[in-house]
Formats: sequence, structure tokens, C-alpha cells
Amino acid sequence: MELGGKLIADNLDSTDTDDPADEFEELLPKHKKRKTTIVQLPTKAIRQRKANHMPQHSSKQNRCRNEGCYKKTTVTSKKCAVYLCFTTQRNCFKAFHNP
Repeated sequence: MELGGKLIADNLDSTDTDDPADEFEELLPKHKKRKTTIVQLPTKAIRQRKANHMPQHSSKQNRCRNEGCYKKTTVTSKKCAVYLCFTTQRNCFKAFHNP
């Protein structure tokens, strides 16, 4: 009986080193997530108008917005301001603007 009382007394006097707050801080990511802005695609009517849809090179590189293409490109559409592939292998620019 004395042993049980001693163990209980020792447990009450000691501080708890397994603080759940410490474990929570370890689970937090070490870097902040980037905040990305979502740019909506233009409507089909605007996309398929034949005027002013000229490719324009940009200094930034971004993901192609054509459906099914996930490559990165530096070409944008002047009218739509959407990044689209425009290379000899891929012409997402044409596929995006034609019906």
C-alpha cells in the first residue's frame, strides 16, 4: 500500500513533459503555403471571336490553360490573357480558340 501511495505522490509532483501543445507544433508545416489567385477562363463566345487573338511572349512561365495540357509555357493570348502552348510540337493556342 505504501508503494502505491508513493507512486501517486510522485506522479502529482512531477510536471507532465508530454504536453499536447508541443506535439501540435511539430505537426504544423514549416513553410507557408503560397496563395494563388484563380483566374477564370473567358467564355466560349469571347474565345472563338477571330479578332485580336495574337500570341504574345511573357517573361513569366505558367501552366497551359488548355484542357488536358499540363505543360508550362511563356506564351499568352493578347485578348484572353491566358497562358497557352504555342510550339512546333503542341499548338494549344489554336485548339483553345477554334470551335
